[in-house]
Order: sequence, then structure tokens, then C-alpha cells
Amino acid sequence: MIMEAIRQFLAAVIGTVGFSVMFRVPRKYYPDCGIIGGLGWIFCWFLHNGLNVWSFLSTLLATFVVTLTSRMWAARRKSAAIMFLLPAIFPMIPGGRIYWTVYYLIVNELALSARNGRAAIAEVVAIVVGIMCAYEVPQRSINRLMGAPQADRK
Repeated sequence: MIMEAIRQFLAAVIGTVGFSVMFRVPRKYYPDCGIIGGLGWIFCWFLHNGLNVWSFLSTLLATFVVTLTSRMWAARRKSAAIMFLLPAIFPMIPGGRIYWTVYYLIVNELALSARNGRAAIAEVVAIVVGIMCAYEVPQRSINRLMGAPQADRK
């Protein structure tokens, strides 16, 4: 299990850095994006495979962690959170489920197609809800936690 976790982490880091390049993230942030994406994926993977947590819940919790970490990293680096979040969320996109949905549709296995399609939609909803929940944490609290300067309100 440890070796598989290391493989999963490294694959997520490499994929996240690849998406960082594709989304034109400045080169100096590639390691940051890779670490956030890798940690988010390993958290999701461990919840689902190690603790047998429902895929919707593991995706939601991991997305929340990735989004909050992206916001914290952005406060520390004085940059935009979306620059870290967009590539780092990549490992949790249910591409495999979408593939199998279409595959089973083509081979006329409608029950399997519907099951995979529902699971893919559930995981996408989990990603959206996880991002929304993490953005409910006030930026002022994140700045205080990360030691970033506070904006004066008048």
C-alpha cells in the first residue's frame, strides 16, 4: 500500500505540473502546484481506498483541502489562489468515470453507463461544493494564519 501511495502521489504531482504548464502558471510556482495537487490526490485516494469512504465524500473533503491550501499558499506567495487551485484540482476530475460512461453507452450496456454517469456527476458536484465551502472561510482569517499583511478597512 505504501508503494502504491507513493506512485499515486508522484503521478498526481507530474499531472498537476503538466496542467500548470498548460494553464501558463509562472514557472516558479510549478513545485507549489505539484505539491498541492499531489497532497490533495493522496488525501482523496487514501480516504476512498484506505478508509473506504464514499467517493463523493472523499472527493468533497479533498477538494476542500486543496482549495483551502491553494488560498493559504496564495496568501503566503502574494499571488492569486486560482493559479494554484486550477491545476491542483486536476487529479480529482472523474475522467475515468466519464470514459466508462461513454464506453458502456457505445457497447449498449445502459445500466453500467448510467451507474458510471451518476458517479461522475456526483464527483463533479462534490468538487463544486468543496470549492464553495472552502471559499466560505474568510480571507482575513487565512491571511492572519499565514502571516500575510491585512488590508485596512475604512
